Amino acid sequence: MRHTHLHIPPSKQSSSWLRPQVANLDLPGAEVFRKLQLLKSEKGGLSASDERQFVQLRRGLEKEIMAAADVVCCTCVGAGDPRLTALRFQHVLVDEATQATEPEALMPLVLGAKQGPRPLFS
Repeated sequence: MRHTHLHIPPSKQSSSWLRPQVANLDLPGAEVFRKLQLLKSEKGGLSASDERQFVQLRRGLEKEIMAAADVVCCTCVGAGDPRLTALRFQHVLVDEATQATEPEALMPLVLGAKQGPRPLFS
């Protein structure tokens, strides 16, 4: 079973759990992404056009990871991440639902659940 864990730090820093996975992919665009990533770390930045290409490649590769995953784990608030907007899930499990506020618990149900199956709360 393929899974991914979506993590967005509260500070919304540029690093997340998906970034190392993106760097290790063997998909079209991954090699260019790795070269741009190396250039960025060596030079401390990229030109504006290279930065746009870097971000575009990273987003595309992240979408590939998310689309290929059988299970996506995230916080209730993390379910609102733009990377998940195109995905719909047949089942949504809200772990420790009694510790979440009602609006938090509703986010994954409203934003990513397909109509039909009932959500699972634990």
